[in-house]
Amino acid sequence: MSKAKSEEIQSLSVPASGCSKHIHVSKINDMYCEDEIACSPHRMVDHKNQCKRVTCIPGHVSNNTDAIPNFLEDIESTVKQLTSCLAKFREEQKQVGQNKEDVINNIKKIQTKLIDTINQHSEDAIQKVREEYDKLNQEFEEKVTDINSEIEKLDKLQAEVKSSVNDEQEAYVLSNEDKKLLSEAEELNIAMTQVKDGRRITFDIEDFYGKLLGGEVACLGTITVTPHTLQVICNIKVGEFGLHMWNLYDACCTKDGSIFFTCLGQNALLRVTDTTKTDVKKLELSSEPRGVCCVNDHEIAICLDKTIQMVDTKDKLVEGRSIHIGQQGYGLCFHDGIFYVLSKDNVYRYNKNGELLASVCIRNKLFSTGRNLVVNPVNNHIHIADNDKGVITLDQEGHVVTIDNSVPRPNGICVDQNGEVFVSGFYSDNIIQLTREGKYIQNLIWTVGMDTPKTICFDRVRGKLYLIHM
Repeated sequence: MSKAKSEEIQSLSVPASGCSKHIHVSKINDMYCEDEIACSPHRMVDHKNQCKRVTCIPGHVSNNTDAIPNFLEDIESTVKQLTSCLAKFREEQKQVGQNKEDVINNIKKIQTKLIDTINQHSEDAIQKVREEYDKLNQEFEEKVTDINSEIEKLDKLQAEVKSSVNDEQEAYVLSNEDKKLLSEAEELNIAMTQVKDGRRITFDIEDFYGKLLGGEVACLGTITVTPHTLQVICNIKVGEFGLHMWNLYDACCTKDGSIFFTCLGQNALLRVTDTTKTDVKKLELSSEPRGVCCVNDHEIAICLDKTIQMVDTKDKLVEGRSIHIGQQGYGLCFHDGIFYVLSKDNVYRYNKNGELLASVCIRNKLFSTGRNLVVNPVNNHIHIADNDKGVITLDQEGHVVTIDNSVPRPNGICVDQNGEVFVSGFYSDNIIQLTREGKYIQNLIWTVGMDTPKTICFDRVRGKLYLIHM
C-alpha cells in the first residue's frame, strides 16, 4: 500500500482525540459504546464485550456521510427554538416588570384610600364627641338655671321672713305658705347630691383598628405569585392502544416529543410519537417494567425487577446495557448524572455504572407504599408519590420538607421546567399542582372526560402536560 493511501486511511481513523484512559493515551478514539467514546483496547478491557451496541467510528462515518450535516441541522433547529423561547421570556420579563409597577401602584392607591378613610372616620368620631358634649352641656345649663332659680326664691323667702320677725303672726303665715317652696328646693338638692359620678364621654375603638394598633394585623395584604397556566394539555387514552388501564404504570417524554409508557401485564414498552397515535412502536421486555425516565435525547431507562434497563430510542427501540441494583425499583428518575430508584419504603442513588452512592431514607420509615418519584430540577428536592401517605418531599439528606395529602392514592408525579410539581389522583380523578417545596397550590379542574388517571408526564421542551388515563 502506498504511503499516501496509508495516510488517507489513517486520517479517516482519527475522528477524535486520544483515549482519555491513562493506559491508552497513545490510542485513538475509534469505538463508540453506549454513551462512551474510547479506543478499541479500552472497550475490550473495560467493557469485556458485554455491550450489545458497539459502533466502529471510522466505519460509521464512512457509511453515514449525512450524519454531520443532520447534526448541524439539529443544532440550527435547536438554536432557532431557543431563540424563539428567549424572545418569549424577554417579553414575559417585560410583562412581569409592568405587573410589578401595577401592583405597587395598586398598593399606593390602597394606602391613600386607607389614609382618607381613617381621616374621615376620625373626623366623624370627633364630630360625634362634640355633639354629645353639646347635649351634656345643654343639660348642665338647664340644671344651673334651675338651681339659681331655687336659690333666688329661697333668698327672697328668707328676706321676707326676716323682715317680719317682729310680727310673729305674719312670720308664721309666711313660713306656712312657703313650706312647699322649701320642700321643692330640698328635693332638688337631694337629687343633685345623689349623683356621685359625673357623666363623661368615652371612646371605644372599633375592633379592626384595635387589632391594627395592637399588632394583630401583621400586614396590609398577602403577596403571592400566581401559578402559571398550561398552554397545552394532552389526554392520552390507553384503551385506544388495546391496553387495559391496570397494565399501565409510568410514562416519560423525550426531547423529540415521543411519549413512552411501561405496561406491566404485557411486559412491554410503548412509544407514541404524536398525539394522533398514528405512529406507535412496541418493545417486548424480559419482565414487568415499572418506572421509566429519560436519560438523554435518545435514551431512556426502565426499572425491571432488580435492574435498570437502558433502551436506545433514536431509530428503533433497542435494549442497551443493564445496570444491576440491589432492590426492586418502582419509581425511577435520572438527575445530574445520578439514578434515583424508589423502592416501597426508600430512595437509593446509583451512578451510571450501578454503584450504590447513598440510601436517602436511612433514619426512619417515612413511607411503605412508594409508587413513583421525581427530582426537582430547581432545588434538587425529591418528591415521592406514596399511595398511603400522599406526596412526600425530601431534601437530598432525607429530611422531610413537606407532606401533602390533598390527593388520595397519588399515582403519577412529574415536574415542569420551573420546578412546579403535578400529581394525579387515582381515586379522586383530578390533578393537583404543588410548589417546588411540595406545598399545595391549586386543583387543576379537567373538563375533558377523565377517568381514573394512571400517570402523568411533562414535556419540558414543549411545555405540555400529558395525562394518561383509560
